[in-house]
Amino acid sequence: MGDLSSLSSGVKVWCASNNFRDSLIALSPSKELAQEMVEVRGNVTMENYTGVGANSVVLPDNHLPEGVAIGALSLVPSRFAFEAWTLYAGVPIRKIRMRDRKKILQQVEKVRKNWVKR
Repeated sequence: MGDLSSLSSGVKVWCASNNFRDSLIALSPSKELAQEMVEVRGNVTMENYTGVGANSVVLPDNHLPEGVAIGALSLVPSRFAFEAWTLYAGVPIRKIRMRDRKKILQQVEKVRKNWVKR
């Protein structure tokens, strides 16, 4: 997770999940069945100034570039192609609009100055 990034209340970030299309959905499969199950795995990384809104779900193998924001109650599928400094939301997730990079970075500077004063 990058600087000044956040996960709101109720966010779920998954780094492994069953492939629900091709596999039985099971929490503790036998060793034999586990070999047949197809899993989706991968880290979820968030660069600086990113945020995920309340009760959203981020599935495995995602990278949120700098400045990405995800609205509340959104579903992020694995390997979603994000663009930096963009707002996304929905089920399925979609691009809403670009974020104001200049304004956000000005706010970052104000926050950092306040940290130094403390």
